[in-house]
Amino acid sequence: VGTAATNALINARKSIDKSLVGEVEDVPIISTSVAYGIYMAVSANL
Repeated sequence: VGTAATNALINARKSIDKSLVGEVEDVPIISTSVAYGIYMAVSANL
């Protein structure tokens, strides 16, 4: 949810300020979620 919200805010800002189009990258949602899930599993000693 947080990554999707961040991407939505980035896209909204890109649509307002056209000079940011080349500077800001979208964050990949699936790979970020998988990495965070692995981190949580390891830190919870599963």
